[in-house]
Amino acid sequence: MKIKNLAIIALLCATACNQNGKVNPEKESIKFKAGIAQYVTKATDTAFENNDAISLFAGEPVNATNVKLTYANGELTPAQTLYWGLDQKTATTFDAIYPYNAAYTSAKVDFTVKADQSAAADYKASDFFTATVSAAPSQGTVVLPFTHKMAKLVIKVTNETENEVTAVSMTGVCQTLKADGTADNAGTVKACANGSSWELIVAPQASSPKVVVTTAAGGYTFEGSIDMKSGKKGTIEVKIEKAQPQPDPEEAKFSCTVSDWEEGETFTFTPVTESGDDDDDDDADTKTLTITDTVLPTAYGDNTKIAVDGITFYFNQTANFGNGIQFKKGVGYIANQTSFTKIKSIKLVCQTGKTWTNSCLTLYAGTSENPSTKIASSDSEGLVFDLSGQNCTYFKLANDSANAVYLASVTVAYE
Repeated sequence: MKIKNLAIIALLCATACNQNGKVNPEKESIKFKAGIAQYVTKATDTAFENNDAISLFAGEPVNATNVKLTYANGELTPAQTLYWGLDQKTATTFDAIYPYNAAYTSAKVDFTVKADQSAAADYKASDFFTATVSAAPSQGTVVLPFTHKMAKLVIKVTNETENEVTAVSMTGVCQTLKADGTADNAGTVKACANGSSWELIVAPQASSPKVVVTTAAGGYTFEGSIDMKSGKKGTIEVKIEKAQPQPDPEEAKFSCTVSDWEEGETFTFTPVTESGDDDDDDDADTKTLTITDTVLPTAYGDNTKIAVDGITFYFNQTANFGNGIQFKKGVGYIANQTSFTKIKSIKLVCQTGKTWTNSCLTLYAGTSENPSTKIASSDSEGLVFDLSGQNCTYFKLANDSANAVYLASVTVAYE
């Protein structure tokens, strides 16, 4: 399922029975929601896929050790149903690890990537997420906010020779992230081909590895330094010029620029600042437009057109009844009729005094009016959807839920 910035909902519902097989109404099953955080996707740039499995650990009074959760067609199915404690009022700490490993006995583990990631399956198997959250029965669904623990490198090869690039690898790079957060096990990792680029996943580290590009005519070695953090993506560009001999490693250099791994969101949302990049020009070109209840009609209507800062929007069954921007349940939405040059982000702020319901709003975006491509569902107050890498010019923010939704503002950052 190809999505960015998408939250995956899984209700793990069951009933507790007494010895006679009758329903015990005092014991409540736990409902889970697994999410890929904004600025965080999997190695494959997707959300969870069928047959993905997660290791789940729960503290007192739930007390669960390495329960396997398996994803299939939008649902997470546990190997055993988990229940809240009887009359539980306090919070339980939940820890989750992807991918699942039956050998795990706690949530503190070492993880080692595959040394040979040239096959897509081994590349994907090198991705490593964790999530930690404390939740009580009164909070309802338990949201597991997964974030990347490893780092991703993209090696872009410009090949001006007639000899096809057959392999790319990196030597002297750490492959193991230890439970204490340190990197270890330096060695060689073979990258996975993705068009003209080659990708690999490694432990977060500061190191000076070498890139080896193999062609039918021989190998080319480049050296440089990287400083990678968890959840970050580094891009390395190397060039093989026509009739270029094997470069001397002392002369062949590469540089590494770092950006956020394009996968998603944590569940406390803040704008992303990419360290090490010169974003001054981009910031200067960014404009913002904020929609508040002051521009809305005072009654529901179908596709009411209103201009905000020169951009015309449709407000379908969305109005101001004195409670902020109110979306009618199941049908309310805001969508732009006038095209933006490029939408960079959309930020939502919940109306003061109103209770936020997870996944109540759905963001659709694309390059045509009234887009149908789903980007993500809302999961917390102050949510920011990052669209900077998607070239979207239109969006639709829709209430597909069975509840009315109330926002204080919707802010669009755009070029």
